[in-house]
Amino acid sequence: MLCTACSGNQSAVEIELSDGPEISFVDVGGSGASAIKVNDWSFNYYEAGSHAALSHADSPAMARLLVFQGQGWRPDRPGEFQNFYRKLMVESSLRYQGEKRTSNESKAAQMIKTAYYSYMVTGSESEGLRILRQGLPRSWLPFSNKISSDIRKAVINFNPVKSIK
Repeated sequence: MLCTACSGNQSAVEIELSDGPEISFVDVGGSGASAIKVNDWSFNYYEAGSHAALSHADSPAMARLLVFQGQGWRPDRPGEFQNFYRKLMVESSLRYQGEKRTSNESKAAQMIKTAYYSYMVTGSESEGLRILRQGLPRSWLPFSNKISSDIRKAVINFNPVKSIK
């Protein structure tokens, strides 16, 4: 549970942490304003189609930010912290390029993560779809449109913040 006091108003929220009890505060954009970094596990045990599924070990956890606005916390929006997500997108892409012998599932997970961050940078599916089509293993390519659509849905529906009244 996180309690926040702002201008005499107090609020309490519960933040769903699927991956453990720890959260971290980060300064994005050098403004001194903190955001809470959490993980989005929307693609845990993800199944794109026949013979295209991820185990928990291969499932990507994407970093997301919760920002304080008005009197409460909310998930960040695509395009809001472009530099933060661009850096994560590049790191994800470089990690994929540096891996020589990995399973198709690990490669697919890395491409999903890279495309997810691309969506957070641009708010558009087109660049992420290009990333998926260029990097997914051959057996996953028929599902690239579905994966892209699932990324969009995951970003839009992500909200681990529940108000406690």
